[in-house]
Amino acid sequence: MQPYLFPYLGYYQLLHVADTFVIFDDVNFIKKGWINRNQILSSIGSERFTLPIEKISQNKKINQHNIHKPAESIKKLFTTLKINYQKAPYITQLDNLFYDLQSWTDGEMFKLEADKANYGHVKGTDLTSFLHQSILLLTKYLSLNTKIILSSSIKNDAGLTSEARIIDICKQLNATRYINPPNAEKLELYTPNNFNKSGIELNYIQPELVEYEQFNSSTFVNYLSILDLIANLPFTEIQNRVANYNLRLATK
Repeated sequence: MQPYLFPYLGYYQLLHVADTFVIFDDVNFIKKGWINRNQILSSIGSERFTLPIEKISQNKKINQHNIHKPAESIKKLFTTLKINYQKAPYITQLDNLFYDLQSWTDGEMFKLEADKANYGHVKGTDLTSFLHQSILLLTKYLSLNTKIILSSSIKNDAGLTSEARIIDICKQLNATRYINPPNAEKLELYTPNNFNKSGIELNYIQPELVEYEQFNSSTFVNYLSILDLIANLPFTEIQNRVANYNLRLATK
C-alpha cells in the first residue's frame, strides 16, 4: 500500500490482518489521491484537509517529495483539526496523538537545523518519513504488532511490472499470502494464477465499516479519516472495529 495521510479504518484493518506490511514509498506520486490529503466531518459535512507539498510531480517518487515549510504546515494542520473536533467526546485522544507527532516533528526540525549549521543547507522534512511515523504511532495506539517495511528498503528490479514486483517482494519476504483491499479486485490489477505459480495465495479483504455516533452530525458519513473515529470513540472500541473484516480467496 502507498503511505496515506491518516487513512480510513480499512487501511488499519489491512495492517491488522498482515504479519508484514509494505509501504510503497518508491512509486510515483499520484495527484488528487490520498497521499497528502484526506477528509473529516465538519459542521458543513465532509471536508477535505491537505498537507502542502513542495513541487508535487507525478514524475517523481513519493519519497522524493518534501513537506512545504514542515514545522509551520504540520502545526497549522494539527491546530485546524483540533479546532474542528474540539467538542468531540474523545478530543483528548487526538490531542495525545498530535502531541506525539509534533514532538517527533520538532525533533526532526532540530536535526535539520543542525544540518544547516554544519553544512549550510536544509534538506527538508520528507513526506514519507512523516507518513511513516504517523502510521507507526497509530499502530501503537491501536495495539498492532505488524512489522512495517518501506519498499525502498527492499531490493528492486527496475524492469519488473507492478504485479511482478509485488510477487518478487513476496518472495523476498518469504510470504505465502498477499492481501489486497477490495478496490484492487474491481480494477483487476492482479491475476491469481500468477501468484499461485509462485506459491502465493492472493486474498482480498472486505472491511466491515459499522456506523457510529458522530458528535457533529445526525446523519452518518462513512469513509472519513481514522481521525474521525479517534475523536468520537474510545481506542478500545476502535481496536474492536479494526479487527472486524472478512477475507476472501481470489478466484479469477
